[in-house]
Amino acid sequence: MTTSPLVSIVIPTYNGGELLVEALKSALAQDYANTEIIVVDDGSSRNTMNLLQPFADRITVVTQENKGPGAARNRGVMESTGEYITFLDHDDLWAANKVSVQTAILNENPDYGLVYGYPQVIDGDGNALRTSRPSQFPEGDVFEDFLLRNRITTFSATMIRRAAFLAVGGIDESLEIVTCDDYDLWLRLAARYRVAFSPGDLVCYRKHAGNLVKNRLLNLDAHIRVMEKCRRFIHSEMPATRRRELDKVINKNLHRIHRMFGIDFYYDFPAGNLLARQVLARVRRLSPGDIVSLAYYLFTFPPFFQLRQFKRWLLGAGATASAPSSRDDVRDLPRRIDERIRLAAVHEALPGHMQSVGEENEPGLAGGWLPAPTLDLRPTADPATDALQLIAEIRAWDRRTKDGRKIWS
Repeated sequence: MTTSPLVSIVIPTYNGGELLVEALKSALAQDYANTEIIVVDDGSSRNTMNLLQPFADRITVVTQENKGPGAARNRGVMESTGEYITFLDHDDLWAANKVSVQTAILNENPDYGLVYGYPQVIDGDGNALRTSRPSQFPEGDVFEDFLLRNRITTFSATMIRRAAFLAVGGIDESLEIVTCDDYDLWLRLAARYRVAFSPGDLVCYRKHAGNLVKNRLLNLDAHIRVMEKCRRFIHSEMPATRRRELDKVINKNLHRIHRMFGIDFYYDFPAGNLLARQVLARVRRLSPGDIVSLAYYLFTFPPFFQLRQFKRWLLGAGATASAPSSRDDVRDLPRRIDERIRLAAVHEALPGHMQSVGEENEPGLAGGWLPAPTLDLRPTADPATDALQLIAEIRAWDRRTKDGRKIWS
């Protein structure tokens, strides 16, 4: 192996706009010379090629029909030839030494398949956001630790040995796990290879209205699917004693993620009340001794539900909110809100419905990847009116798309 192996930089994009140009410039500014840059345009509806034209002599552009982010990344790898592979999301940025630092780590550790860093989080305008930094970044044999929680924030913070990427089968392109396809890959890599951590602020991870992971129901469902997929792998590949240990770790992971989402839905009141109840019910099954989750669960039922609704009205949470006009209205309120949630859940199944596309030159879901509808889901005075508005907008969006279940376009 040479001391300066070729590094393939893969940038998948869909309607990336000016953010794609910024990301590409940060890739071109790397102080590590032996690189190739492959931009995969996943069927953009805007004129991405015009934006890339000034860089035509320094990059390779691959176009394909719209298939989703996982397929775009895999296509980039197939078109590349580097010994190491690193992905750059089209709305993220790199420090000039990102590639050189992580390349040196893989060079020094030939038995390692993956190196990851921790990014600086920025907003849509590039301003740094204050976030809580994890207290530890495990290295070496990290499978059990990664099984408990996802330690890697973004594809952009990683570098992967090509042989390892191909050995585990690349990125799972299943649409059902599209918001957790990265976590699925890290787990498969950690199960077979050692993992290293690269210190320093090497990556800027952009948080904005378009991030795919902000669709909560889609993300929760994908996370559960990844955990069950990993459980099947453990049961088929590992001895019985090890299976029992790792089963407990998976259950801890599922308990933590259900509790987090359940409480998140709880505070999205009244819209998330039924969802909170359903998710927190799973928490009770996973960990019956979780008193905090039990308390949240109980507060999704009458009479606590009506008390929360009355408090919300009393504090003027909605400018147009009105108090229930009669005892019958109060009794009927949970049913009417649950109906709104049922319709909202139907709409949640259409990926990205909670995301607005934004201005024409700004990215939509996943940095512009999904033509999500622009919806106003703020509660009105009457949840039943909300439901009618929701269903009308869902139908209108469905008529404007060829396939309402398709992830990207």
